[in-house]
Amino acid sequence: MTLPLSALETLITKDCQDGQSPLFLHPNEEGRDYTDDEMQSLMQRDFHSRLFLSGSNIGGKTVAMRTRFSDNHRYTSHLNIIRDFLKASHATNNFTAAKTNLTELLSMCLQCTPNTNESISKYYTFAMTMASALSNCAENTSFEIHPAMVKSQNDSDIARRKLCLLMDIIFSKIAIYRFLVDEEGSNTFRVAFCRSKYNSDKKPLMFAIFSFLMQFCLTSYVVAESISSGLTSWNLKMLPLALLTLVYSMMLVYPSIRDKDQADAFYGKNWSCLTFFIRFMDYFVNQFLCTVLVVAGFVVIMIQESYIEAVLNSAALLFIPEIDDQLPGLMGFDEAAIIGNYIISTSLKQFDKVCRMSDEEITNEYLSEMNPSIGIDFGDYFLTNVPEQASRPGNGEILQPYQVKEGLDGLGHQIEPSNFVTDNCLIRKIEWSYTVFNPNTSKPRIGYLKIETMTNEIIEISGKGVDENIVNSDVRHRLEGVFIITQFQMSNHIIKLRLCGSKNAQSFMDAFDYYSLWGIASSGMKLLKKEKQKVRRMDINELRIKKAGVKETIDEQIMRECHYVSMSDNSV
Repeated sequence: MTLPLSALETLITKDCQDGQSPLFLHPNEEGRDYTDDEMQSLMQRDFHSRLFLSGSNIGGKTVAMRTRFSDNHRYTSHLNIIRDFLKASHATNNFTAAKTNLTELLSMCLQCTPNTNESISKYYTFAMTMASALSNCAENTSFEIHPAMVKSQNDSDIARRKLCLLMDIIFSKIAIYRFLVDEEGSNTFRVAFCRSKYNSDKKPLMFAIFSFLMQFCLTSYVVAESISSGLTSWNLKMLPLALLTLVYSMMLVYPSIRDKDQADAFYGKNWSCLTFFIRFMDYFVNQFLCTVLVVAGFVVIMIQESYIEAVLNSAALLFIPEIDDQLPGLMGFDEAAIIGNYIISTSLKQFDKVCRMSDEEITNEYLSEMNPSIGIDFGDYFLTNVPEQASRPGNGEILQPYQVKEGLDGLGHQIEPSNFVTDNCLIRKIEWSYTVFNPNTSKPRIGYLKIETMTNEIIEISGKGVDENIVNSDVRHRLEGVFIITQFQMSNHIIKLRLCGSKNAQSFMDAFDYYSLWGIASSGMKLLKKEKQKVRRMDINELRIKKAGVKETIDEQIMRECHYVSMSDNSV
């Protein structure tokens, strides 16, 4: 039975124990003014996004998104599937339904490829919303106390932990898919592994063995040629080409060495004979042979007597590391489809393992051991009342990181979209106040904004308008940590502003990696690591001060005791 939207207010008031004063606003009433009582509730709420999962169908939805401005925030993400997934897994034990929900969620996320900004942003906004809800082991998720959801308040903690564990199945697999497909980390060995695990087709395995033998043979011949000629036959005229080829070879090899941890996560802890065999071939070629080839290739070019032979050898040397990467495409394998099928298959196996666990086994310690990033601190913040939705460029709505920097020639500031997180996107502190013109509106505008970036720039933006009655409130709001702007729109005042981020740099980096959010440029990563070290030094200094204070207190106590003994001796 579908309940009216008014029923949601009663459920949230009764079942949410998170200190957020209830504030109910129908989606079709978003433009109305708040009442005095609602304004009082509004002032007691923070800006962290939350979820409320219901056992009831309310207005066609079973999940309510909660932000600063309403407990029924408008959203476009398929959050109802999250509720169905948890309900079937935890409350009703309908594992067939749960597996259907799992594959539906995975398929939805895997189809959001970076072919278009609009498509990939559907995943990003979904991931940010879920990351905020799952923050600190899902403390920002509440449940209706209902036989088909969570049967009592005492079961809320286990439901939160189970939700984190179930969503880990999805986000861990999305990270693997992004690595193999979107970041082109796939090769013939990994395609063979996926195909052999998904079905009994051994055709890709034969090509993987062929690739291994060919790359091993070619590298062996290169090494033999470099050893047989010796250092005495080096031709210094070939040094420029040899050095350039050496640098380019290192550029080809570096991603394979850098991505070893992601490759380990892909192969997992399965050490069956077939897995070990494929894994050995992959690591031997992409970690060992490629490194040997870089050194041996330099020598081979240096010993050439003819210029054209040196050029041909350079081309051949650069071709060898690429054989395993190019072979699946040459053989006509649909890598994305093979990897997608494998990911769904392994997700179902992982789900079966979770279902066999008792509630007592799913502890916070187990989650931390399973994956330290489960429940990582992260927040999605709506500073103005804008719907949760993906990019819609045709409507002038963009969801992606924004760079914040000084304008050229001093002509205002620049807040511009970027396709990845740069150093100019990172914000340490943000402070703002709303306009007091029609202060009870549910469409608040920001009249004053102060941003402190991690590059130590202070940027202040004050709204300007023709109406002199529009002034800024004296109430200042503030967020501190590491943030990026994900949505921004401004006319005379700021009318759309959405952020995401964490309390510290380490959590920010871990969350971006775990939830497969936007890429972080090397300049941004360098700045984050610097911020992390800075905070660490501050924490160490704080600890030293506390220890010094404790030591001083102990010394004072000893002095008092000594003084007391001295006085006693004198009195005797």
